[in-house]
Amino acid sequence: MQPQTLDSRVERLETRVTALEQLPARMDALELQVSQFRDEVRAEFSATREGLRDEIRAGDERILTQARVLHEEVLSRLTVIQEAGPRRRKRP
Repeated sequence: MQPQTLDSRVERLETRVTALEQLPARMDALELQVSQFRDEVRAEFSATREGLRDEIRAGDERILTQARVLHEEVLSRLTVIQEAGPRRRKRP
């Protein structure tokens, strides 16, 4: 391997230093992107959570309505049974 000339070494160092000088700006840009991403994800999760809560509430209401209807039906049937009076059983 041939030794590098001073000019080529200085040129390589300048290239590396230039790239290193750009790092802080790139890190700032990346930090901003990550922050924006976090905000977007937080907003989406909040919207999803609210949507699920609304669906659960609606489901709960449907279930409660069905339970009330069934309860009323049972009460109605019990009333009919009570009004019919006791049945006599036939003995074998």
